[in-house]
Amino acid sequence: MRCRRGRPRRRERASRRAASARAAEARSACPRPVPRRPRARARRRAGAARSARRRPIRAPRNTGREARRAAAARVGNRPARVTCAGYSSRHHPARSRGESVDEEVAARVELACLPGLRRAQAQRLIEVFGTAAAVLGADAKARGVRLSPALAAAIERARSAPAAPSLLADARERGIRALAPGSAGFPEGLAAIPDPPLAIWVRGELSAGPALAIVGARRGSARGLACAREFAREVAIAGVSIASGLAYGIDSAAHEGALDGRGHTLAVLASGLDRVTPTGQRGLAERVLSAGGAWLSEHAPGAGAHPHHFPERNRLISGLAAATLIVEAREKSGSLWTARHALEQGREVLVVPGPIDSDLSRGSNRLLREGATPALEPADAIEAVLGPLARRPVAECAPAASDAEGSPARAVLALLRDGPRDADEVARALGLAPAELSRILLDLELAGLLLRSGVRLARARPG
Repeated sequence: MRCRRGRPRRRERASRRAASARAAEARSACPRPVPRRPRARARRRAGAARSARRRPIRAPRNTGREARRAAAARVGNRPARVTCAGYSSRHHPARSRGESVDEEVAARVELACLPGLRRAQAQRLIEVFGTAAAVLGADAKARGVRLSPALAAAIERARSAPAAPSLLADARERGIRALAPGSAGFPEGLAAIPDPPLAIWVRGELSAGPALAIVGARRGSARGLACAREFAREVAIAGVSIASGLAYGIDSAAHEGALDGRGHTLAVLASGLDRVTPTGQRGLAERVLSAGGAWLSEHAPGAGAHPHHFPERNRLISGLAAATLIVEAREKSGSLWTARHALEQGREVLVVPGPIDSDLSRGSNRLLREGATPALEPADAIEAVLGPLARRPVAECAPAASDAEGSPARAVLALLRDGPRDADEVARALGLAPAELSRILLDLELAGLLLRSGVRLARARPG
């Protein structure tokens, strides 16, 4: 006998499905009216509108001092409450009477050492509050807007127990000093770049004159090393400082060339100044200091050289100089980042052309194709830095040498009166050191009185 217990259940499910279908058809035929907005929601919107009318004037994001002044003028003499990138505060003057330059340097060092605070965030806070000291001394509630709790707590700890005083004292014992934008001795070139450092650490003497940055491959060819050294020597003789990164290869050759020319050279490090990196360059670094040069870094003493420090260091190298010279760069060389930073900073980029079949020249030759200036001789680099001053007559370049009767410059021209000679022959005949002769020859060449082809020297024809 067959079981019939399952049939009533199937009929029940079928009837439910049919009822659901009829209900859906009825809803589609007669759509449900849209309910009216609840009165509570309307009241909330009205309250928000009233609070917005009472809200103080806020300056737009990424605005500068002029926008904040305009906002303050619209609300009268009381300080306007401004908001910039999520930070809110009362507007502070650029520097109050009680704040000294040393206090501002210490405050900037404190902000630079805070973990988790990016340089861009710190710069924006300084723009809003006016000074770094005002950032650390501001109200925690006003400062903590859009800041993570950990970062807000770090700023509070820096405010209550600052680490900068002891850090600065230890640095002074090592002969290291800190400088901030606006303080005496801070390089003008660094203050003008789009992403300036909060503070820099310096050991040695900075040069107030113009500078040329020379960078390139760490494993340069013999040709590239000789070229970088010659360019640096001639440029240093012309009175231009040489800035580089103290790395192996082209950087080392640039520092060596500046020392050969008895000029000023500046080593920019990616670590704290108490630990020279790479360690094998310690001897060269000490020679830079003993010759009157300097070390520079934006990292406090004790900081190591981390990989992300090197691209940031490259922007300082280009920012310190009026022009950047690239000597041998591979296709993915870090020197290309230095060239990009120089272009972003509005500085000229020069490139020494290299063989088209050399991997060491692929990156640098590509810069030439993209519009960089070719540097075929040291005079090109000197002119890029000094501009019209590089074409002064010899009497202006070396007045003491050209005005006196029987000066070395006049003696060189007199010796070449009978015909071309080798540079070594001229040096022996006049008893001049190679560095002194190079300086005299460069002055004569810039004045248009001398022609040079390799080691052969000849007087230029008048007219």
